[in-house]
Order: sequence, then C-alpha cells, then structure tokens
Amino acid sequence: MRWLKGLDQLLERVSSSLLVVAILGIFFLSLGGIVGRWVHVSPDWIDPLVRHLVLVSAFLAGVLITGKSKHIGIDLLVKYVEHVPHWHRLLRRAIALISALALLFLVKASTDFLRSEIEFGKAEFLQIHSAVWVAVIPVGFLFMAYRFFYLFVVTFQQE
Repeated sequence: MRWLKGLDQLLERVSSSLLVVAILGIFFLSLGGIVGRWVHVSPDWIDPLVRHLVLVSAFLAGVLITGKSKHIGIDLLVKYVEHVPHWHRLLRRAIALISALALLFLVKASTDFLRSEIEFGKAEFLQIHSAVWVAVIPVGFLFMAYRFFYLFVVTFQQE
C-alpha cells in the first residue's frame, strides 16, 4: 500500500513541476512570438508549440485536481450526503471507481488514436513526428485513471 501512496506522491510532484514549466513556456514563447512579430522575426514553430503546451497543461492540471478530489460535479454529489458518513464514503468510493473505469475507456480510445497517428502521421513542426505530440492524451488519461484508482483504494483505509 505504501508504494501506491509513493507513486501517487511522485505523480503529484512531477505533474506540479511540469505544469510550472509548461505554463512558463507558454508565457515566454507567447511573449517571444508577440515581440518577434513586431520586428518581423517570428519563427513558425512558436504557435503550434504553445498550443501543444496548453494541451499538456490541461492534462497536468487534470492530474493534480484528480488527486485532490476537487471536481465540481463530485463536490456537488458528495455535499448532499456528507452528514451521513456511511453514504458519504460509499458515494466517494463509487465516484472514484466509476471515474477510473471511464478514464480507462478513454485511455483505450486515445491509444487507438495514437496507433493510427503512428501509422499515418508524419513529422510536424521541429521535425518531430505527430505521434509524439498525440501521446500526451493517453498518458494524461492514464495518470488521471491511476489517481482515481488510488482515491478508490484510500476509501477502504479510512474505514
């Protein structure tokens, strides 16, 4: 059980660090693109890279929020039964398990998409194959699924 917690904490730290790097990258690349346009020296690869960093940031933020159980829909459901501990725990357990299973379905779908991108994709900007950029999607869903699974397991420890 400790290794599950250790993996969850590692995922939290790595996601936090990468989110900071991604947001700083978005800021400085966007600023550089704007200044570059003023002096007519803006590389073509800045805008696509910023768009991909936004996608990466969204998944990293999703991983962080998942670990803290701060989804709006989840909070609304749990608030109705928080005064009954047994129902509160059961609802949290059900939400975590259903969310983990739904995310595993999304991992499967995005992995299929990644396979087609590997087969039919091509080198995009910076001569990096498009599959590398698409790989963010299944990895992000997988990390979120793991964090929901960990939250599911933790509900059994809290009894």
